[in-house]
Amino acid sequence: MTILKSKKLFFGSLILLCGSYSITARLPSSSVTGSSGLSPTTNNLLSNTAVQTSDSEMTKVRRAIDAGNAVWVAAWAKGDATMLPGTFTTDGTELVAGGKVFKGRKQILALMRDTMQKRGGKAKLTVTTTDVWLDVNTAYETGTAVYEFTVDGQPQTLERRYFTIWKRQSKRGSWKIHSNTGIAKQ
Repeated sequence: MTILKSKKLFFGSLILLCGSYSITARLPSSSVTGSSGLSPTTNNLLSNTAVQTSDSEMTKVRRAIDAGNAVWVAAWAKGDATMLPGTFTTDGTELVAGGKVFKGRKQILALMRDTMQKRGGKAKLTVTTTDVWLDVNTAYETGTAVYEFTVDGQPQTLERRYFTIWKRQSKRGSWKIHSNTGIAKQ
């Protein structure tokens, strides 16, 4: 009986503690139409406990992310690596295979120059955002990036999934990449 009371006390305290924190969440659009695969009870619980992001906030963030991604598309089309570091925060990171971390705009520029050179200098880049979550001044983006390029006369395609963390900047509320990582598609 003591264990049962302890569990009730623990979970009751946990609920009270968690109730003092706000969680911002955006459920995938498929869940809005009921095709999420979650039970109606679970959907109701999620929608009642998560603080929903307003449509206007999410729209602004999506526009900023789309604009940032458009810079990447243009930079690859031109073969101009100097366009990319400005999309990152000053202490932003690019995480690459093998556990290597490139931190700061100078290191990211060196990485991008090297990467572009290895991919023939230019590429057609297609970026597709899959999902975005917003938590006050931090946005989390997942998606796919497809690079089409030619090396030594051989056309090549590289498709990667990615996970990007965006941070709202204090000046004018702009959004910059704080951390970006490409994940090899398996």
